[in-house]
Amino acid sequence: MPQGALIVQHDGTFMIQQPPDEDTAALEAAVARFADLVCPTTTPRVYRLTAASIWRARRAGLVLEEILQTLATSNSMELPPTVRTDITRWSHQIDRLSLEADHGCLVLRSTHPLVLTAVQRHRTLGTFITPPT
Repeated sequence: MPQGALIVQHDGTFMIQQPPDEDTAALEAAVARFADLVCPTTTPRVYRLTAASIWRARRAGLVLEEILQTLATSNSMELPPTVRTDITRWSHQIDRLSLEADHGCLVLRSTHPLVLTAVQRHRTLGTFITPPT
């Protein structure tokens, strides 16, 4: 992967810069596993790290260290501490949740009630939660 091909901003957004004579396809495929593509029609493409994108990556088998390593190796600057903290927090929250099938419904379970409350209140994830009847 190209070194220094991206710069992660404090809000978790980043663009992949195309260095001369280098192919960024491998890097784009790697970051697509854990970041959301914000605008696919712009060049360079803009990505965003979110709780949902990290959730998806972790559920697909990526571990926190792989995500951080990809960002550290490809980033031309040090990863902003707030972004590293967010990714780590989101990753650890995922470890405390399980999604199980139960009579045709998906049930979100956790031994930590505050985690469930955080998911319910989350701007994106909360829209998918239906209270028990």
